[in-house]
Amino acid sequence: IESQRDELEHRNKQTKSSIEYAQTIQQAILPSSEVLDSHFANFVLYQPKDVVSGDFYWFTKVVRSDGNIRKFFAVVDCTGHGVPGAFMSMIGSRLRSEIVNERKIYSPAKVLSALNGMLNKILKQESNDSFDGMDVALCSVEQITAGRYLVTYSGANRPFVFHRKGATNLTVIKGNRKSIGGILPDIDAEFDNHLVDLETGDTLFFFTDGYSDQNNPPGRKFTTQNLYGLLINYINQPIEKIGKVLLSSYKAHKGDSKQRDDITVVGLRLL
Repeated sequence: IESQRDELEHRNKQTKSSIEYAQTIQQAILPSSEVLDSHFANFVLYQPKDVVSGDFYWFTKVVRSDGNIRKFFAVVDCTGHGVPGAFMSMIGSRLRSEIVNERKIYSPAKVLSALNGMLNKILKQESNDSFDGMDVALCSVEQITAGRYLVTYSGANRPFVFHRKGATNLTVIKGNRKSIGGILPDIDAEFDNHLVDLETGDTLFFFTDGYSDQNNPPGRKFTTQNLYGLLINYINQPIEKIGKVLLSSYKAHKGDSKQRDDITVVGLRLL
């Protein structure tokens, strides 16, 4: 019995060490705070349910042939959490970088279509019953003139939320009801692009469903509407303050309940 106990303890330590190292690798694929700070005023609320996460956020910058700079940002919710979700996040990050940086596909809708095809092929989903996939909110941001930006959004089951400086409400654009990967039938046939004209001081928000779905001890979810309420109530504050309010509100709501899912909420304010 003692020998079996020691063997189990040894295996548990090895597994824990491996997962902790996997966390280091996963953190390396996320945009650094220095990179995001150089392009946006921002906050990032990123809390894996387990050590590693099925959520991730992604950023890249490309310089087009005409000299214009286009910035791409996405928040992604992969199937599952923990180790399986982390594997999916690594695949998703690599494929998205290949599509934009190597294949030079710059239309967000076409990026999602290409991602869907590549993921289906890699996971051989035409010949098996794999449900693995990801929900995505993807935007490109291109400066048109001083202080003016063209934001192009496309989404796979995730919305895009933005606020125009001085407005009293948020604007929500829903993504297509079409998945990236998986074998479930899609409601929408294609991904659509949505073009929005924004200015310096306007704010973009991206999030997975982990924050709004978190329950409190009596079992009530936080809800998306309460999330929107927090955002609009503090929208005139420095964006870092909004992130701190979201974190403290989440902790107060969660109480002693277990975290249900990976959580990612990101705010980007145009400079």
